[in-house]
Amino acid sequence: LLTGVFLAGLLITALLVYSAFVSYRSGAVRDMAQDEAKRISHLVFEHFYSVMRKGSNRSEIDDLVHHIQAQLPSYEVIIVRGEPVVQQFGDRPGQVELRQKDAALAEVFRSGQDFSELSGGNLRYLFPVKVSPECAGCHTSAQVGDVNGVIVVSVPMTALEAPIAAIAYPIMFLAFGLVIVLL
Repeated sequence: LLTGVFLAGLLITALLVYSAFVSYRSGAVRDMAQDEAKRISHLVFEHFYSVMRKGSNRSEIDDLVHHIQAQLPSYEVIIVRGEPVVQQFGDRPGQVELRQKDAALAEVFRSGQDFSELSGGNLRYLFPVKVSPECAGCHTSAQVGDVNGVIVVSVPMTALEAPIAAIAYPIMFLAFGLVIVLL
């Protein structure tokens, strides 16, 4: 009976420690991915904005987007034009279909609020680029507050899981070992 109680306690404890670890790991990885996606989208916007302020042409902007993608090979970064930019400067190949088929993207364009979701092992973050008074000088078909575009960043979760697991696994085994000693 004591052996049965000990083994049952051990099993229950192992399951509790493991589920706590998994819960902590997934939450921490998601938080890290969210922070990373926000940081990248803001950096992309700042780079993009600095190029646009200089009055750059389409090929210079394309070069910037290509350079950003080359610097982040495991991440996906897409800049989707909004309706005011499309009206004034034209559309990009494939973006009409993207805006029509992607419900989350359509919602960000409509609401002007950022959005994130887990999608196929990646955290996908959508950052709306809103028209400021300074932007309205060049983007004449847009009103202040309109969404001129959306920066879509996909962060792979697997790259962020390794550092968390390196910390959490030893702690999990330590907790499990302490429970065994206490039992």
